[in-house]
Amino acid sequence: MGRGGQGFNSWFPPGLHLEGPFISREKRGAHPEAHLRSFEANAFQDLLATYGTLDNVRIVTLAPELGRSHEVIRELTARGICVSLGLPGGPGPGAEFESRSCRALKDAVWSGAAFITHLFNAMLPVSTVGPRGRGRVPAAPVVRSAIPSPDPAQFHHRDPGIVGLLTSDRLPVGRCIFYGMIADGTHTNPAALRIAHRAHPQGLVLVTDAIPALGLGNGRHTLGQQEVEVDGLTAYVAGTKTLSGSIAPMDVCVRHFLQATGR
Repeated sequence: MGRGGQGFNSWFPPGLHLEGPFISREKRGAHPEAHLRSFEANAFQDLLATYGTLDNVRIVTLAPELGRSHEVIRELTARGICVSLGLPGGPGPGAEFESRSCRALKDAVWSGAAFITHLFNAMLPVSTVGPRGRGRVPAAPVVRSAIPSPDPAQFHHRDPGIVGLLTSDRLPVGRCIFYGMIADGTHTNPAALRIAHRAHPQGLVLVTDAIPALGLGNGRHTLGQQEVEVDGLTAYVAGTKTLSGSIAPMDVCVRHFLQATGR
């Protein structure tokens, strides 16, 4: 693996994408909570203490609302590493309306962030999504205020959060925000694929989010220190309905994307 000279036609992997542990506890997906970290104490030095060397690292995903995240974003960007925004949570109760969703995202982009990890995944209220991503009717909410409580991890028509970056008019001049989508037929509904592609086609990047169980068939397999259960084209953390990556190869994702968008 190397970062120099091979280009995209080489068989050498272009580099690593580090996703976690600097993510939201509320939207961590299959990431074990005990392993999550922050960099509020020493900023970039905390990140280095966790990862060690950043040789061959091309992308780092982090949650933009974490304390001192913008210092980390600037340092990573200065080293030529792409910062991707993903698995974000809310900044906590009591924050002002604008800051709860927009300010951290805007600051992250102006600090250098240029990518969004797994658009739409972990970006909707849990109560509105079924185990396979199909909608269900949520329980009646308790109304506490006429103003919603925005969360950068959630899409809301009054405060679109991280999804709103696709069409934002407040980006740095000339900046294109790219976003990854898992078009495996499980993680993302075809309508969501069409919405994203039609809103910002030049930024779309198809990813597999594949785990080591790819190609091993149904049954229980390992993912780090966890067991996952594969059923068809879906992988869950064993004993739960939490998706744990994908087991669809890229050709399946490309076919599904073409079928969903007609492009």
